[in-house]
Amino acid sequence: MDKTQGDSRPLALLAALAAIGMIVGSWAPFNLQFSSLDEAWSLFLNSQSDRTSRSDVTANFLLGMPVAYALMGTLRSTIRSPNACFACVLLSLLVTAIVSFICEFGQAWMGDRVPSVRDCYAQFLGAITAIVAWGGTGSRFLRLLDGLLHGKAIRSRFDSLLSLVVAGVVIWQLLPFDFVTSPVEIARKWTDGRIRLNIFSLGGERLPEFSFQSLTSLVLAVPVGWWAVVRLTRRWSLAISLSNQCLLSLLVGLGLETLQLFVQSRITSATDAVFATIGAFSGIQIARSVNKHTTGAQSQGLPAPFRRDGVLRDPTFWWLAAFFYLLVLCLISWYPFDFMRKSDDLRIAFRQLADSPFADYRGSNLKLAFRIIRTLILSSILGMLLGIGVALGRNKTLRWLTIAVTLIGIVGSSFLVELGQLIEVNHVGAGIGFTSRLAGSLLGYYLAFKLMGWRWRQS
Repeated sequence: MDKTQGDSRPLALLAALAAIGMIVGSWAPFNLQFSSLDEAWSLFLNSQSDRTSRSDVTANFLLGMPVAYALMGTLRSTIRSPNACFACVLLSLLVTAIVSFICEFGQAWMGDRVPSVRDCYAQFLGAITAIVAWGGTGSRFLRLLDGLLHGKAIRSRFDSLLSLVVAGVVIWQLLPFDFVTSPVEIARKWTDGRIRLNIFSLGGERLPEFSFQSLTSLVLAVPVGWWAVVRLTRRWSLAISLSNQCLLSLLVGLGLETLQLFVQSRITSATDAVFATIGAFSGIQIARSVNKHTTGAQSQGLPAPFRRDGVLRDPTFWWLAAFFYLLVLCLISWYPFDFMRKSDDLRIAFRQLADSPFADYRGSNLKLAFRIIRTLILSSILGMLLGIGVALGRNKTLRWLTIAVTLIGIVGSSFLVELGQLIEVNHVGAGIGFTSRLAGSLLGYYLAFKLMGWRWRQS
């Protein structure tokens, strides 16, 4: 059997989640209004919009890609015959087209949304592109997913997770995919101040925002530096001297920031490149330290801190880390802490939430997708910290109790952060944010169990 063709259930789940996300992105903020079927059909075929913006086309193009990509992977993992490839392509396109039609035609009953057959065309084109991309990357993606979910050793599972994280970092740097199409647009970015070559210049930002952005650049580069040095040392057996480590860190930092140069709405900053270089160098040092302390069978392939007497094998360490990370998440989400204090203001805020539970939809689908992905990533870290703590628990009697408590904590933390944004004057908290935080935390929770090789049956 082809080793690249594994369990299709995770891909089927991804396809279902992508379809749900596609519907949410098309129907948000779910302000229902009455329209007859004839009116809806006429509106769908004859859009009221005379001009279609590039950002709108890009948003719909990207909206159709995840469903088709995941569906193609599901079908190719289930139907292994080489002769069935064409049938898998047709079925993937058909299902994506049906979901696209439901998304667009359903907008006729959603206030503030305009259904358009042209959006279906853009989504279908995105689906075709995704299937072509599957032909080049599908086998590699399946190997990484299978290594993460079914790898026997924690090192192989971690390597698969690390590769997927690096791919996610690259995608993050390119979000929201509004690419520049000419040198004139790059020049416009420069004149608009979105290319900043002055190191440690605030550029009109407040210090907390500047610090958060710099810290984000540093953290995102850590797994990329780790992955790069592992590939160089393991695959090509190259010795990395200190000067080469610095050079590799510089290449990673500059490379990650250069990607943003070609995204119209992202800021390219020399300061972020410096912090990304520091993060990449930190990742290289962590990778070298882990490799140094791995002693094979004697430590069961685990770094020294993960051995039974190590601090990282203590669940309390991870739960405390999750608690402090939640505090950081609250600080990030509630800044500048201008909370409503008058009862009338609070009453109005909660009444508006009751009238429109998904009122945190703002701007274009492209910006909405960017905010959702950012929220998913930040929340997944919290879920992963909690999940590792549960997976390391040694008391089988308390195992299900800790699972129940941490799941309640995940729901409560998602509610807490979003509630804080609701009553903070400069933020908007509602259903989309809460759902994204909850989904991200549960995803991180699940990945933690898989990473640590935890089996539900052992309970």
